[in-house]
Amino acid sequence: MDESALNLVFRKKDGLLYEEKEGRIFVHKLQDRKIQRGLRKIGIRIPEKSSMELDAYGSLVFKEIDGVKTVREIGVALSNEYEESQEFLYERLLLYLNHLDKVEKWIELVE
Repeated sequence: MDESALNLVFRKKDGLLYEEKEGRIFVHKLQDRKIQRGLRKIGIRIPEKSSMELDAYGSLVFKEIDGVKTVREIGVALSNEYEESQEFLYERLLLYLNHLDKVEKWIELVE
């Protein structure tokens, strides 16, 4: 494990739409591409937004991402809440954070 990776800090991107319900995070994506708007105009039912519910682990990690806490600190919070998460904790956490950053584009690295 590269120790420098544990000192990385992430923040949620500006404009990200999300809410917390009963301890779970729901991230909302607007569906407002030109094609989607055009299809709505001709009567095809396309929702204005879609939502993704994060599981308990994902919700905890998401709530901990604040632009100040390091990966190490987020890992400690996860480990304190879920004892079973300790196996390969930081490897799995870094994979998840990378997914949120590069694939979902919900978070970004603080420089």
